[in-house]
Amino acid sequence: MAASINKHIDPSSSSSRSELTARLGSIPALEPDDPLFKHGRGAVFLEKLDNPVCTWRSKRPPRDDHEAEPWLTASEFQDSEKALDVKAKELARMIRMSKKTVLYTGAGISAQVIGLAARSGSN
Repeated sequence: MAASINKHIDPSSSSSRSELTARLGSIPALEPDDPLFKHGRGAVFLEKLDNPVCTWRSKRPPRDDHEAEPWLTASEFQDSEKALDVKAKELARMIRMSKKTVLYTGAGISAQVIGLAARSGSN
């Protein structure tokens, strides 16, 4: 399931919470080689987004004390201003529809420290 989904879904049709929940639930998990992987499953409903730019490249895993798939590295990426704006508006719309909102965030969500954010955690 790749970016071609964008052509078949009208973003304006997800006006109700139940519709949005059903549509998101119908999309399988994205594989790392999927063009939408770095944007998430919700991006299939959005306009075509620019690929994030790698701001720091690493060949090392995010943490030394956890196993990780080979494709998962400590590299850091940044969205374009347009992609960030589109995603922020969609997130705000989803939060307004939500009855209960939970945010599961990871390393680097609160501060960017080039080369350190993803590799700074320890048990």
